[in-house]
Amino acid sequence: MAKEIETYEGLPVVEAATSYILNDATRYSWSRNKPTYAVKIPDDRVAIKAGAFSENDEVGIVLMPESIRMIGRSAFYDCSKLTKVVLPNSLRMIGISAFEDCDKLAEIRIPDSVTMIGKDAFSGCDNLKEIRIKNAALLEGQDLEEDVR
Repeated sequence: MAKEIETYEGLPVVEAATSYILNDATRYSWSRNKPTYAVKIPDDRVAIKAGAFSENDEVGIVLMPESIRMIGRSAFYDCSKLTKVVLPNSLRMIGISAFEDCDKLAEIRIPDSVTMIGKDAFSGCDNLKEIRIKNAALLEGQDLEEDVR
């Protein structure tokens, strides 16, 4: 289970369980009273597996360590309360539909280290108004609202 370790922008920070990040078949057990958390990925992880946090309505902020190189397919798909993601400079790949339907996500900074963004990575992010990225060509073919800059 997750344990409360600090706060970030007013939300309690919980460290994601190792099995939640490493094993595609094991999903983290969240409580039923549905509080919102800032989730801290452990420092020794290099990837967030496909579907790891998919359809989770308790994740408000995600804090990733500099060790993360890959975010898997649909890793944060339909996280209805996700408002902020802190992507590390070590990140190389954002998978297909990684943040699809995260409709509260308003802005994101893509580090210069990213060389691949999968199809529909930000599709359905209706409140996404700003993507900070140097290599805008990586966003070609993405299903983004017209006013995203």
